[in-house]
Amino acid sequence: MKTRKLVYGAMIAALVGVISLLNSYTAGTFDTLIGYFMVIPFAWYGYTYSLKDNLLVAFASIIIVLFTGLPTFLIIACYAAAFGTFVGECLHRQASKATMLLGGLIISFVVNLLEVTILAKIVDINMTRDMTSAYNSIINYMPQMKKTISLSQFLNLIPMMILLLSVMECYVMLGITQIVMLRLKVPFPANFHIATFNMGKPFAIMAAIVFGISMFYLQKYQLKNQVANYLYYGSFLLFAVQGMSFLAFMMLCYNHPKMPALLFILFFIPMVAQFYALIGAFDVFTGARQRLYNNITKGG
Repeated sequence: MKTRKLVYGAMIAALVGVISLLNSYTAGTFDTLIGYFMVIPFAWYGYTYSLKDNLLVAFASIIIVLFTGLPTFLIIACYAAAFGTFVGECLHRQASKATMLLGGLIISFVVNLLEVTILAKIVDINMTRDMTSAYNSIINYMPQMKKTISLSQFLNLIPMMILLLSVMECYVMLGITQIVMLRLKVPFPANFHIATFNMGKPFAIMAAIVFGISMFYLQKYQLKNQVANYLYYGSFLLFAVQGMSFLAFMMLCYNHPKMPALLFILFFIPMVAQFYALIGAFDVFTGARQRLYNNITKGG
């Protein structure tokens, strides 16, 4: 059994090395797509063996990519290894799909946040420059928009764009992993609807503390700290997603399965997002979702 574990681990590390070399030969043309599929071997290995074993394989794989791959692919490999290791541990411990969805979203958001801040020069990303260019293009075609939304307000949408990208990537990686795992006869949650998102009270308390501290810092120093700005909007958006999740859950409970799509579209209206955040805080701190479910169950 120990020999098989070592062989499988070596095969995964070697596979990652081969993919890294091929990616270098193709100048990183398909690196993002490859990263989505790289989650699978780490998830399977984590489900089959212990977290310690999976971390060793992930570390060995990253070291191989460090010497064989492009800098951008190294970031993608770290992303895939972290996401796959987390999913594998969730499967190994039979964690709930809400835990898997929340954890996956957090990993995606943190990685994307690092890419546009600390690692921006490596991956050649400048969100402020790109958003400013997009804003100027919009104003050139629709000058009246300048009266509706200023450049600073438009730039404040950057955290929301990062969150949207993180949600999309999280769902894509979970969906691809789910398809393969079910083929391998590995038990995997069947549905990752937005209504299953629930960050829980302990994490919500941490998010509320981060929100309060970052808001105080931004008001004191007049919105001049980028990190505090991302922390502020990131924690706010977590409560907004929580609120959207609760409303989607409520729509499903009352047999309106198509309404969650509308909730997602309305999410990009600033005042609606604030309303979602209030609903989310109410839900997570009062247990409204569980009470709603209990009432419907008893009534049904």
